[in-house]
Amino acid sequence: MPWVGLEDIPSNFSGKKFLSSTCAGNEFKNFYDNGLLNKRFDKLTKYKHKVSYIGGLSWERIDFELVEKIAMNFPQIAFLFGVKSDGLDKTDEAKEKLLKEHSNVKIWEDLSYKELATMVSKCDIGIIPYRVSGQNLRICPNKFFEYSALGKNTVTTSIPSMSRYSPPSRIATNHKSFIHLLNEGLNETSDLRSKAKLRELSDKASAKETLSRISILLNMK
Repeated sequence: MPWVGLEDIPSNFSGKKFLSSTCAGNEFKNFYDNGLLNKRFDKLTKYKHKVSYIGGLSWERIDFELVEKIAMNFPQIAFLFGVKSDGLDKTDEAKEKLLKEHSNVKIWEDLSYKELATMVSKCDIGIIPYRVSGQNLRICPNKFFEYSALGKNTVTTSIPSMSRYSPPSRIATNHKSFIHLLNEGLNETSDLRSKAKLRELSDKASAKETLSRISILLNMK
């Protein structure tokens, strides 16, 4: 379900307002260590940390300049992208430039949804390096709930919907801030309590919980 700012709903709409969100699938919520991707991760042992991004790969959506900066600033960290490309020339050019200039960036476009969950589970933190413009101004990234379902913290650019989920997400106001927050998040010890709170947040955004809230709202007098 898309995220829509309540202030954008016409004032003459007589219905009840409801701020919706997306949710994590069962592969993330009921994850178990299935051994998938072990061979790929065996090749990444030289990296101190691993950072994940899952979802679409699009020049219009991804801030490739930001991705280049974080890859350059953290050569000891593997940045793993489990994605599906939009196939546009600008996207392909940006992708090839990343892979050519930054050996610590890995782009995997052949993963199943279950394998995406495995990839995130093996990483230390999740990122949402989105442009703060265009279509990104009216979305709530599903990947945030998928990261949270696996107890992974998120560093994101300041797309409007994420303000509702900060904390626990770390929201960067510019590229320098993103680099600082990513470094901060990677050096923070994540305890069982904080991981449990992230999973609880993901549970509240599930389809079942969302439908329950809608039902309660519709039955209010």
